[in-house]
Amino acid sequence: MKHLPASESDTFRNSTIGAEVVPEEDTKLAVQDEEQEEEDCPDINISITNVVCSCAVRCQIDLRDLALRGANVEFRKESGMVTMKLRNPSTTASIWASGKITVTGANSEEASRVAARKVARCLQKLQYRVRFCRFRIVNVLGTCSLPFAIRLTAFAERFRDCCSYEPEIHPGATYRLDHYQATVKIFSTGSLTITAPSVSFVQQAVEYVYPLVHEYQCPKDSNPTNLAKKRKLLESQKAAGEASSARLASASTNCFLSSTKRPLLDSGLVGRTRGLSEDDEEGGWSDCGNEEDFLM
Repeated sequence: MKHLPASESDTFRNSTIGAEVVPEEDTKLAVQDEEQEEEDCPDINISITNVVCSCAVRCQIDLRDLALRGANVEFRKESGMVTMKLRNPSTTASIWASGKITVTGANSEEASRVAARKVARCLQKLQYRVRFCRFRIVNVLGTCSLPFAIRLTAFAERFRDCCSYEPEIHPGATYRLDHYQATVKIFSTGSLTITAPSVSFVQQAVEYVYPLVHEYQCPKDSNPTNLAKKRKLLESQKAAGEASSARLASASTNCFLSSTKRPLLDSGLVGRTRGLSEDDEEGGWSDCGNEEDFLM
């Protein structure tokens, strides 16, 4: 068998497999680029705090009968509905007489669907002809915290077309994403509150907003809002300390004066104090003379 040189055998092997020979330097550069991208885009944990869903059971509900026979229910006559609370998943359902049900408090879309079906099953056990239908996710609320603070005034001026910022009314800027049907509340501390019709839209909204706010980042310690809050806190603590020290000083002075001179106000006799005399160890009256002698 004829042996090929090392270079020829490598070329033959690569051509047979169909792979391309990549130099080591290019591989190292690609790895460095990937690491740089991971550093530029850190992992951000999005917490889903509330999922609102709605469904229908296609039958009329007697709210008074449901309030009398149901478990964990409350009849709100002024609102025309009955609220039912579930323990697992921890949710609250609002039931109307028309058969419409709204479930709030779930932390995922699947948990919201499970809660809605549990409510329908409870109605079925109460002899209602339930047909579960028209389930949909109405609203999803998510929150996340960025690893940096945001210069919110400059950000709002740059994106004034789709961002509204009124610091006198609300401390956060409202950024609207029409193509995701999402609304993002951006705070100077780096916190984001996202409202969207689905969990996937919440994630896409965060991925869209992150590069925009990244340009206006600043360290959290140098955030003007945080510095102002710390300054006010220090000033209030200093004022409280000075007030407490002044109260202690005045209290100690009053205590000393009351212990040294205690005139008898109800007798009308100036110069008489009540205390121990030299003659009587059990206490009695001792004459201090006139007013000048008493004040001395």
